[in-house]
Amino acid sequence: MIFNKFNIKLLILFLFIFNIKYAFCSPKIDCFKKFKIALYNYGYFYSVEKDIGIDKDLALELQKRSHCQIEIINDMPRIRTLKSIEAGFIDFTTSSILTPEREFYSHFIFYNQIKNFALVRKEVKTPSWNVFMENKNLKFGVVRGYKHGTSDEKIEILNKEHRVIDYAEPEQLYEALKKNEVQAILSTTPVYHFQFKKIKNLESKVVIYDWNPQENYVKSGLMLSKKVFYKEQVVQWEKLVNEMISDGTMYKIFRKYLPEKEAKSTMLK
Repeated sequence: MIFNKFNIKLLILFLFIFNIKYAFCSPKIDCFKKFKIALYNYGYFYSVEKDIGIDKDLALELQKRSHCQIEIINDMPRIRTLKSIEAGFIDFTTSSILTPEREFYSHFIFYNQIKNFALVRKEVKTPSWNVFMENKNLKFGVVRGYKHGTSDEKIEILNKEHRVIDYAEPEQLYEALKKNEVQAILSTTPVYHFQFKKIKNLESKVVIYDWNPQENYVKSGLMLSKKVFYKEQVVQWEKLVNEMISDGTMYKIFRKYLPEKEAKSTMLK
């Protein structure tokens, strides 16, 4: 009987400590509605075709930890998504970079960082922007409407020389690189790893260079509509994301899709 009482007291003590720890670690999220999160078709961040990716796993983990209902939208064009965030029709979107325009209507919670690397045909042997631009026979490929940070200046010069070919979809761009229609493109790690797996023999035909060694990685993450969330509510979601980073869950998600080195360099710590 004494032994049983001791065990009961021990169990009560354990549950008390567990509840305190849970309350401290897991922020209380205000589930005041069924939320909508729009995913961006962007390589291993999310693939519409395969319905997999870092951002989908993130959305599912947020739903699990917040205990909120979250509807995943995976077929909305990027421009329409941004307009819907601004209007408050969509609550979140993923893999988003902060810009002055977006800051006007959105809050941001960062969980990754991205940088553009040059994918260059092996036979071309152009380890820098300068070498590529000097060879007037070389063509550069882009996806229509995409921005490339500090490289946009160089791309504009190439465009004036009629050396830029633009494509409607990312898949067309990578196929063009494989077929030697263009000799170089810019891409981020989660995107080119996805395309290497998808397009047979592409990886063996290219070399990856850092054409902008002075350029820093750019933070990217969740974008939350200011029409939906107050700052105080965003803080609670941010704590949830930071918890996923600190307990190793975020790294496991990135590592699921990327090699160890790339997973560590892409995920914010």
